[in-house]
Amino acid sequence: QQIGVVLSNDHASPAGRRKVSQDCFRVVATERSTDVIVVGGGTTGAALAARLTEDPSRRVLLVEAGPDDAAYPDLVRDPQREYDLLLSGELTVADGAIVGHATSPTMLLRGEVLGGTSAVNFLATVRGAPADYDGWAAAGCAGWAWADVRGAFRRAEHDLDHSGSPDHGDRGPLTVRRWPESTWSRVHQAVRDGTAELGVRWVADLNDPEVPWGVGTFPAAVQPSGARLTTSQAYLTAEVRARPNLSIRTRTAVARLVLGDGRCTGVELADGSTLRAHAVVVCGGALPSPALLLRSGIGPAADLAAAGIDVVHDLPSVGANLADHVGPGLVYRLPGHEVLEGSPAKVVWVGPDASGEQAGFHVLACPMASSPETGTLVHCYVFPLAPRARGRARLDPDDPTGPLRLELPFLTEPDDLADLDLALAAVDAWEHTDAVAAAGIERIGSPGSLTDPTVRDELLQHSVFSYFHLVGTCTMGPDPTTSVVDPSLRVHGIDGLRVADASIMPTIPRANTYLSCVMIAEHLATMM
Repeated sequence: QQIGVVLSNDHASPAGRRKVSQDCFRVVATERSTDVIVVGGGTTGAALAARLTEDPSRRVLLVEAGPDDAAYPDLVRDPQREYDLLLSGELTVADGAIVGHATSPTMLLRGEVLGGTSAVNFLATVRGAPADYDGWAAAGCAGWAWADVRGAFRRAEHDLDHSGSPDHGDRGPLTVRRWPESTWSRVHQAVRDGTAELGVRWVADLNDPEVPWGVGTFPAAVQPSGARLTTSQAYLTAEVRARPNLSIRTRTAVARLVLGDGRCTGVELADGSTLRAHAVVVCGGALPSPALLLRSGIGPAADLAAAGIDVVHDLPSVGANLADHVGPGLVYRLPGHEVLEGSPAKVVWVGPDASGEQAGFHVLACPMASSPETGTLVHCYVFPLAPRARGRARLDPDDPTGPLRLELPFLTEPDDLADLDLALAAVDAWEHTDAVAAAGIERIGSPGSLTDPTVRDELLQHSVFSYFHLVGTCTMGPDPTTSVVDPSLRVHGIDGLRVADASIMPTIPRANTYLSCVMIAEHLATMM
């Protein structure tokens, strides 16, 4: 605390000084105020806090519900063990919800740790297409076109493979490289060779804005040793943590926002204490961020009333516009045991959409286990990239502090099913290539041609997976009746409050969303 001594001018005389000693000595104790509280130290929040504190006059407090990244177990550090990590439940929160016509819940995973989902994802560090961001701008989000955000992508990365390219950064915190062919599994080789038989082009750089589709190697955020590099490790370095204007509190859960007179003035923690600031930026992610707004009284008035929450600000789109990349998972077996190295997600087939002009689907073949007894088992995920269906996240009226109720009507609309059929037909053609036959790859557990609608419907009932790319629940836009934040990411109608994470995306990029979340942090930091 700073102790200030206040003296009035009329006490400057000797008599006045005697009077001060008696009754005019006033001590003012003032705690240095926090300028910005960043709620959530995940993919976006860690990067945002680091960038904001580059201004030494701005005091930032980063609050994270999970532990610090010093708690990362070996499962996190070793990309080869990503399946083990997902199944272990360490540092993750797994929501479950029925997707479309599925008969059992689909796992929706996120990381609860400093670094967030960047600590548990498959490391894919891709941007999406320029048309994705131009679409945001065309929908009223001025300042978010490709020309506006391209610099933010470049500031984030240090691309070790393309550092001399004008499309890539060479000084950013995130070191990015592509897995060398020597680390590929046999199934990755078969994807490359089999798609070549089908006339699909090889793409040396999946982040090349001029090449929307093809087959290539995933860029990955990794350390020189090959270990995972999370946003907290990349941005919240020892040097950054030593900044006197940055404070980090981990294992600190935020219960609600402190609101009054149309302004956010801080956060209330789960233990009942309050932290005050001039501004708050919510970076919880596509489910925690709308949950925090709703529990604070910001959202659809009827839903809030049903949950017994006082309506502070009626904002109907909080929790709406929920989108994700979802699709069926196929299981293949290869004869023989092989030692798997690095991430299972190395080679990705980015297929065209019906127009042939933009990316339409991802096919991702990931070895998940290998032994002399079983051979090598592979999960092959098929994800359409431009879903039209939208879901919603709502409070549970019977348990408003518990998990959100999720409505996920994905892969039910005719156009979305047509996109999936296009992708499945491509995989079916790949299955009949010489490369697949030579590798001895066989599909197990889902017999029949993938071009048969009954096979597709069976997969959608029993084998639906999320790409863990939930977005849109605090969507950005100019109209408060259809969006939650404006193009500066300020919550409509509430001063001092912003949201910055995947939840603000008006539409989902045609790619993995991890790097787009980092871009949001970089772009907002320049705005602020």
